[in-house]
Amino acid sequence: MDDAETRAVASQAGNFTSAESRIPPGKGRDELARLETRGIDYIPAVERNSRPSNLAWTYFGSQFGYAVYVLGGLLPVFGLSWWPSFWAIVAGTLIGSLAVAAIALIGPRTGTNSTVSSVASFGVRGRYIGSIIAQFDNLGFNVIIIWSGGLALVAAAHRLFGTPQGTGPLIIGMAIVAIAMSVLGLLGHATLIASFKFVAWTNVILMAIFIGLTASHFHTRPVGASGYLLGSFWPTWLLGLTVAIVNPISYGVGINDYARRIPENARPRTLFGALAGGMFAGNALAYLVGAFVTLSFLNVNTPFVTGLVQLSPGWFLVPLVLLGFVGNLVGGGLDMYNATLDLHAIFFKLTRAANALIIIAVTFVVTYVAVVVYNAVTTVTSFATVLSAVLGPWIAILMVRHLELKGNYRVLDLHAYASGERGAYWFTGGFGLRAVGVWAVATTVGLLWSSTTLYEGPLAKVTDGVDLSFISAFVIGGVLYFILGRLMPASAEKASTVKAAV
Repeated sequence: MDDAETRAVASQAGNFTSAESRIPPGKGRDELARLETRGIDYIPAVERNSRPSNLAWTYFGSQFGYAVYVLGGLLPVFGLSWWPSFWAIVAGTLIGSLAVAAIALIGPRTGTNSTVSSVASFGVRGRYIGSIIAQFDNLGFNVIIIWSGGLALVAAAHRLFGTPQGTGPLIIGMAIVAIAMSVLGLLGHATLIASFKFVAWTNVILMAIFIGLTASHFHTRPVGASGYLLGSFWPTWLLGLTVAIVNPISYGVGINDYARRIPENARPRTLFGALAGGMFAGNALAYLVGAFVTLSFLNVNTPFVTGLVQLSPGWFLVPLVLLGFVGNLVGGGLDMYNATLDLHAIFFKLTRAANALIIIAVTFVVTYVAVVVYNAVTTVTSFATVLSAVLGPWIAILMVRHLELKGNYRVLDLHAYASGERGAYWFTGGFGLRAVGVWAVATTVGLLWSSTTLYEGPLAKVTDGVDLSFISAFVIGGVLYFILGRLMPASAEKASTVKAAV
C-alpha cells in the first residue's frame, strides 16, 4: 500500500491529525489524574473514548456549587413565594435545556470544540469572535466562583475556629479555590468527567440531608422581601423564568469540549436526549435547592453563603462547606477547561497546558482586582449577564449551520488557520458575512433589552425591567440566520458540504 492509499484509509477511518497537532493518531492521552495532551486539534477516531451518557453527567454534576444555588435563591429575593418559584424554575430550565441541546450534535462530527467548529459559519478569521466572547464569559463566571468559594471557607473557619474574616483570609481562601479548580481544568477531560460523577452523587445526598435537618425553618413566602421586585406578580415571575432559562443556555459554548470525544456515529437523538436530560435535571434541582434554602433564611436578603453557614447545625457544617466547596471547584474546573481550549484556538502554537497557565494567572489577578481592590462583585455579575446577550446568537448560529450542512464538515478545513491555508471556509476575507452580520444585529437587540445594575437598555423599560437580552438575542440570531440562508441558496457558504480528505 503506497502513501496515498495509506492516507485514504486513515481519512475514511477518521484517524488523522489536524495542523495544530504534535501528536500522532492513537498517541493522545486522556486518563484520570493525568494531563490530557490534546487541545483543540482534531480528535482521531481511535481516541474517541467517551459516550453520550458522559454529557448527561457533565451538565448534571457541574451544577451543584454555590454559583447555581445563588441563582435559584434570587427568585425569593425577587419576592416570589415557593410555588411560583418552583414553576418558574422548572419551566425555565426545561426551555433553556431544550434550546441548547442541539449543539451537542456538532462535536462528534467535527472532532473539535465549538470555537473551531464555528469556522464553518463565521469563517477562518471569524472564529476569533467566539474565542473572545468565551474568554470574557468564562472570566466573569470564574470570578464569581472563586469569590463565593473563598467566602464560604472564611465563613466556615470563623464559625468553627474563630478565625478572622477580613481581606487577608479572603485572599487566602480565594487562592485555595483558584488553585484547586485550575488543577482540575488543567488535567482535562477524563478527570473532569470523574469529578462530575462524584459531585453528582455526594452533593445530592448531602444536600438532601441538609434540607431534612433544616426543613423546620422553611417558609413558603419570602421573609424580609419588600413586595415584588418589578411591582407586580407577572413581570416578576417572567424575570424569574428568564433567570432560569439563561443558565442552561450559557453552557452552550463549552458543550463540544466533551462531545468532541464521542464517536462520530453516535445517534443524534441519543446525544440530544442525554444533554437535554442532564442539563435540565442538574439545573432544575440546583435552582430549587437554592430557592428552598433561601426561603429558610430569617431574611431572604441574607447573602446565600452566609445564610447557609448560619442555618447549618454545627456538627454538619464541615460536610456542608465541603459540599459547596467541591461543587464550586468542579464548576470552576469546567469553566477553566473551556477557557483554556478557546484560548488554544488563538494561541494554537502553544500547548494546551501553556494556555491553561495563562488562564490561571489572568483569572486570579482579575478576581483579586475585582473583589479585593474595587469590591466590584456586583459589577462583574452584571457584566457576565450583559455578555450573555453577545454569546446567545453565536450559539444559535452554530446550531442552524450544523442543520444546514446536515452534519457534514470539511474537517481539516476547520483548522486551515493552523496550516497557513485558506480552505473551504475562507468565505469573504476570512469572514462568513452572513453569520457575522446576523450576530451583530441580534447582539444589538439583546443589549438593548439588557437590564442589570451595570446597564439598562431602552427595550427593558418597555417590559417593566424584565431582562430578555439573552433570550431575544438567541432567538433572533437563529431565526434570522436561517431565513437569510433560505433566501440566498447560492451562497458560497453552501459549497462546504463534503468531508475533507487528508
